[in-house]
Amino acid sequence: PQTPAPPLFPHGTSDELSLYMYSWLTVVVTIHGVCGLLVLPVLFKGWQDSSDVERLAYVLGLIADVGYDIQDLANITLSTFAPDRVGKPRTPLVFFIIMTLHHQMAMLLVIPMNMRYIDWQPYHQIAAASLFGATLCYGTGQYKMTLDMAKGSELRQIKGICLFQLMVVIITRVWVWFTALYLTMWKLYDDGDTLFISCGVVVGLLFTIFNLALVKDGIQAVVKWVVTSPATSQEKDRMVDDLARVDAALQSPVGSPRAASMKSAVNMKSRFKFAPKSE
Repeated sequence: PQTPAPPLFPHGTSDELSLYMYSWLTVVVTIHGVCGLLVLPVLFKGWQDSSDVERLAYVLGLIADVGYDIQDLANITLSTFAPDRVGKPRTPLVFFIIMTLHHQMAMLLVIPMNMRYIDWQPYHQIAAASLFGATLCYGTGQYKMTLDMAKGSELRQIKGICLFQLMVVIITRVWVWFTALYLTMWKLYDDGDTLFISCGVVVGLLFTIFNLALVKDGIQAVVKWVVTSPATSQEKDRMVDDLARVDAALQSPVGSPRAASMKSAVNMKSRFKFAPKSE
């Protein structure tokens, strides 16, 4: 074991697990980036002014993301209850429960809205903001965890990335989310759609709690790292733990910051042992 992390990973992590987690996160970045590109034409032109091909691309982008949710849910289920059969490390049960709720939230938002309000512009904004917010935070987070915080130049990059991630979270999870949610709820009220109003209150509240948690973690990350000096070798382990915790939430598009930290902490801590050593 490389880095003991009880109680979730009492046997520590390994190079194999680190490589698996890094590869998995890279796939997540790619999926959300591609899906985000597919929704852009409808986002900028609107549903009515978009061509049939652009509308199809929008639908495919969101359905592809839901498909990823279904695939990841199946993958987590197998790795939780039958890890030996699929040849993967066992997923902690609490992570399975939280991620199951996360995927259901995404499907409850996308599928009903596609069926009845697919032409609603604020819905397009929520979809694009979620996909690109995830892409940017995941992508920069992947790069950030390869940097050596003991080197001044690389520590400055970490600080800059933390600021950038906080900016992305504020734009996508506060400005876009609350504006689009307000407009959507008024639209449902005007239409007298009581079923969607009821579902919207539940899903909207859960997403709002999650989004505010992202803002909180993003602010904590910036406050901590802006005042941080280059680390000594003795301080690095403690700082890696902190960075894994506060950065994890910023890398999760829809779900629990706590769940994200379980998954990314192993990846982050293991990768630091491969970072260049300071002179």
